Amino acid sequence: MTNFLPTAQQLEQLRTYAVCMRAHGIDMSDPTPTGDMHILGRLAHATQAQLNNDPGYKAATAACKDKLPASRNPPSGRIKKNQ
Repeated sequence: MTNFLPTAQQLEQLRTYAVCMRAHGIDMSDPTPTGDMHILGRLAHATQAQLNNDPGYKAATAACKDKLPASRNPPSGRIKKNQ
């Protein structure tokens, strides 16, 4: 895995993405300084397959994907569950 440290602009875009996801019903943390974000709440223990099949998660991801930095679309590499 590469050591990806987001720029200040990318961190702000990730924060905007997290706010958007929360506005669409997905409990997600703001990004850490390394860009990691955590899915909380009802999807905290979901597998990637369960996330991909969850209508609410799919709708939120579709609505918010344009908020991500270009290098993070899709964001699955840095979104963590069960934290």
